[in-house]
Amino acid sequence: MDGNSEQLQVINLKQLPIIEERLRDVKAKIEQRTSAVMALAVTEETRTDVKKIRTEVRKELEGYEAQRMAVKKAIMTPYEQFEAVYKECVSNPYKAADEALGKKIADVEVGIKQQKEDDVRAFFTELTSGFGLDWLKFEQMNLKVTLTCTPKAMKAAITQSVTKIVRDCAALEENPDRDEIMVEYQKSLDLGSACQIVQQRHKQLEAQRRAAEERRARQQAQQEAEAKAKAAIEAETVKRAAEQPAPPHEVATPPRAESPAQAPAAATAPAAPAEKKYLAKFAVTGTLPQLKALKAFMEKEGMQYDTIS
Repeated sequence: MDGNSEQLQVINLKQLPIIEERLRDVKAKIEQRTSAVMALAVTEETRTDVKKIRTEVRKELEGYEAQRMAVKKAIMTPYEQFEAVYKECVSNPYKAADEALGKKIADVEVGIKQQKEDDVRAFFTELTSGFGLDWLKFEQMNLKVTLTCTPKAMKAAITQSVTKIVRDCAALEENPDRDEIMVEYQKSLDLGSACQIVQQRHKQLEAQRRAAEERRARQQAQQEAEAKAKAAIEAETVKRAAEQPAPPHEVATPPRAESPAQAPAAATAPAAPAEKKYLAKFAVTGTLPQLKALKAFMEKEGMQYDTIS
């Protein structure tokens, strides 16, 4: 036998616990009892009696449970005493040694991985500085430093990634949107995605610009239409007034001699004649805001109008 087999022989079970029971003798009685209980009908009249029977059944079960727990405790007591000695003499020393060794191994492995990472970081910094990629971060390489990976393999992976980035940057040199695309590219290192983001942004900005121009054009057209409508109304008013014939010239007649009774009436000055009004009918075509502006102008000038249906 090897050493481990000899060590395991220090634990032996001398005798199995012997439990004396007559459970099968009472099984039929218990089943008969519980079946009868479950068959009881519960009504308002029998509810109290059924509660008492339920209490009795619970007490019967508690009696059997007490016997079972007593047997379990008797069996477990020597085992628990054995287990306490076992932990003190065997498992605790082994676990302490395992934990101590695990910590020492972890410390060494952390140091090994840190040394590898420092070496690779220095290589990355030198490589990116040579290509003028000072904005590029080591974390963007997505390298996972492990105990099994070699610095040579990680440096080769870094060289491949940096070379691709250099090609992408060179491809953007002649692009008119180079600076804007580079902002997005530096975030993702995905040239296609960066170009799509910038193109989409330009489309959105162009759509906003066209919408603003169309809005200004509509406002300008509305203002011009309102001004034309107002000028047309004013011109029509002046034209109508000019086309009306002048009032006939009145010839003065010599004054007649007035009686003394008529003299006071002559002293009263004649009232000024009211300005004559003319009727002009015409139809106007325009937008709703233009028609509203026309209506407001006529009301402001004190002109009367009727709606023609």
